[in-house]
Order: sequence, then structure tokens, then C-alpha cells
Amino acid sequence: MRITTRRTSMQMAPQAPSLGIALLFNIIGLAVFGGGIWSFADTREFLALAKETPGTVVELIASTDDDGTSYYPVVSFQDTSGTQQRVQTSMGSNPPAHDVGESVTVLFDPAKPQKMRIKGFWGVWGLTAFLLGFGTLWESFSFVLLSKSLRNRQVIAENTPVSPGNLLNRNDDDSNPVIS
Repeated sequence: MRITTRRTSMQMAPQAPSLGIALLFNIIGLAVFGGGIWSFADTREFLALAKETPGTVVELIASTDDDGTSYYPVVSFQDTSGTQQRVQTSMGSNPPAHDVGESVTVLFDPAKPQKMRIKGFWGVWGLTAFLLGFGTLWESFSFVLLSKSLRNRQVIAENTPVSPGNLLNRNDDDSNPVIS
């Protein structure tokens, strides 16, 4: 009969986040990243249909909340039927990205001219970039938390005292003393 002991003293396991918190961050990251993928597909579909036309920023609408004030440009442009459109963009910023009277290039859906974007990276791809970037950040953070949580579980398992019934025929580390 062989008896092996693993540890002569108990060590405290390092503190690590729980598996539940890591999984919560993972779910949030996947949801945000999924929103980024949806936004990417929506933008590609919009660009496939969009017509390009010159426009002019005619007004800046200020919107104030707890984070401060954002300015949303209102753009005037002519659609494919010759009708003058006046549309507020969905992308606001502080400081304002555009000035009143500034000429801009407008992308719009001919079937729904109110669905428009100011041509430019942030005007077209801003939401997609934000969601994909933020989703990637959350997923990276969840990976770190998950790794630490699983490592903590491994350390706890390695430092858990073995009951006498489990000591028989246990020799998984040759450096440990063996009683024969």
C-alpha cells in the first residue's frame, strides 16, 4: 500500500473574481459586440441604397443631459425628386462637429430621405466602430476575469486537504513523500 501527501501546510488561495461576474461581463461584451455586428450590416445595407448629394448645415440643436451638452446638426438637402429635406442627424458631439452654414456631403435613402447621414467616417461608421470597440474591450476584460477565476479554482483545488480515504494509491507527484 502506498500513501502520498500533497502539502504539509495550508496556503491561502489568492482572491479572484467569481465565475458569475466573469460570465456576466462576457454576456454584456457579446451583446455589445453583437450590436456592433448588427450596426455593420445595417450600415452596409444603407450604403448599398444611399444616394449622395450636397447639403448645408442650417442649424445646431443642443441637447443637454447628465453628461453635458451635445450638438446635433440639422442638414438641408434636395432629395432625388427635387424636394428640399431638412433632417436632424442622430450623431451629436461637443464641440459641434459642423458649423451652421457649412457645406457637407449627405448620404440618404431615396425611399426614406429622412434616413440620412453626413458622409465621413464618424457620420457613417461611428456607431459601428463604438459598439465593436467597446464590445471587444468588454470581451477582453471578461477573458481576464474568467482566467483569474478559473486559476483561483485550480489553486483552491490544489490546496484542499485530502481526506484519508483519498490518500490510498495516490502518487501523482514523485517529489512528495510516499509511505509504503
